[in-house]
Amino acid sequence: MKGRVRWLLQELPDLVDQGVLDERNAKKLHDHYLPHLDGASLGRRFLVVLGALLMGMGVILLIAHNWPQWTRDMRTVICFLPLVLGQILAAWTLLRRPDSVSWREGSGSFLFLAIGACIALIEQTWHLGTQNYAGFLLTWALLGLPLVYLLRASTPLMLYWAGLIALSWAMQRQWGQALLFWPLWLAGLPHVVIHLRRAAWSWCSLMLSWAACLSLIVGAASALERSVPGLWIMIYAGLFTGIYLTHYRWLRRAPDVLRSPFQIIGVAGVIGLAMLLTFDGPWQRIGGDYLRSNWQYREMAGLFDYVVLGAILFWWLGLIRRVLRRRDLLQFVYASLPLVVVGLYSLTVWDGPVWVNLVVMNLYLLLLGVMTLREGMQGQHPVALNVGLLILCSLLMLRFFDSQLSFTVRGIAFLAIGAGFLAASSYLRRRLDRLERQERSAA
Repeated sequence: MKGRVRWLLQELPDLVDQGVLDERNAKKLHDHYLPHLDGASLGRRFLVVLGALLMGMGVILLIAHNWPQWTRDMRTVICFLPLVLGQILAAWTLLRRPDSVSWREGSGSFLFLAIGACIALIEQTWHLGTQNYAGFLLTWALLGLPLVYLLRASTPLMLYWAGLIALSWAMQRQWGQALLFWPLWLAGLPHVVIHLRRAAWSWCSLMLSWAACLSLIVGAASALERSVPGLWIMIYAGLFTGIYLTHYRWLRRAPDVLRSPFQIIGVAGVIGLAMLLTFDGPWQRIGGDYLRSNWQYREMAGLFDYVVLGAILFWWLGLIRRVLRRRDLLQFVYASLPLVVVGLYSLTVWDGPVWVNLVVMNLYLLLLGVMTLREGMQGQHPVALNVGLLILCSLLMLRFFDSQLSFTVRGIAFLAIGAGFLAASSYLRRRLDRLERQERSAA
């Protein structure tokens, strides 16, 4: 199977040149069959990358075991050995195996780890720094990033983004701000775009998509200056809806839900944030005192947070236009969370009652659940049906645990909710069976 798929993919350019296929249909065939080839070789690539990582860690452990017995000059030479070995391996890959994904990923991962080990060991040997953990991570990131584009390797990029999360927390703790996180994160984004354009449904593209979304969400938690209380609500509303709209704009033709990381993260983020905002805790912090104790950074830090918010909302506005043109009501409900929270944030800043925010967010979640449930029933989408039921069930559970109702009332309510789940699933199953019988009779 793997050999036949590789042969077909190699024949597609010739078929286009001979006029047998046009470029559009050739791209569809390429996108359809590439995941089969990619999935077949995924295990081998994983073993190569894992082997390179284990070899790198093994070398570090062997060096650490004999470290106290060596002189300083010998230590210096040994510090550079993994780095030199990694560079030789990467150069050999570029010259002799430039088309081998396994060699590019393995050599890139080994060299990325060797850079960090060399910097740490040299600093420890010659006492060059003053325990500046943020500076070490920043140097490692800047030296390791070119490997992503030089070797066209994805594993170093995922390691790079993981390091950026640690770097953002270290910069906040040691330097008082983590503004460098944003340009450093964006520096790795072109590699993801290239992979998505080439093969959006391959396993490599999926892992890169997961890494990009999760690193952005987690890193933003430390990169935000938090000088304006409650501003994070609007920023994360824009982030989650922007991720969701990115799927809706470019990646909505995914073969299945499991190959839609932008959709999964966007939907989960919108629902989770909306549920969090049904409590009064996040809203009560809006309009309070600044969280920073050093007054010199208040205005400057707030300015950068507003710049980040403006960039995210601009990204969101650029994507939501397609939803408005298509008049897709369900997509608009998911994408309208920034509109809702911006309005409620403004109301709270002007000393509006918090209970209004709670009522609006509960109604928003109720509308979201009903619309998702309706989409699942009308379009025969079991996933949408289950998500809609989950939203409604979670909303009712939150409100029951948040109220003073008796256990009897709560028990009856949970029984009714469970019965609703079973009834909706049974209805959808019968409808799908009826459609299948109609298709068989028509054939």
